[in-house]
Amino acid sequence: MYKVKAKSTFNIISQSALSSDEWKVLGILYQPIIGVLSFSLYHTFYHLLNTKNYQSETFTHQFLLDVLNVKIDQVKEAREKLEAINLLNTFVQGEHTVYQLKSPLSP
Repeated sequence: MYKVKAKSTFNIISQSALSSDEWKVLGILYQPIIGVLSFSLYHTFYHLLNTKNYQSETFTHQFLLDVLNVKIDQVKEAREKLEAINLLNTFVQGEHTVYQLKSPLSP
């Protein structure tokens, strides 16, 4: 499998905005399971989205590392937790990654 590098690029897509109830579910139910860094990664991805079309512009992973103040292996671990709990899909195309945010289960 492709190993994400700091200089590689990514963008984020999603289906829709999250409601305040969904944010509560993420914070109260999911965060204790996935941890603070995974929650922060999801939160950061969400806020990088354009609210008109639910797509982000293209960023480097270095930008993400700088925003979260973490190392690339920590992002990988946080991403894997989000994938395991069905909050994120990851698609790799060459040296570009597309992250698809998924909504939490309904309250």
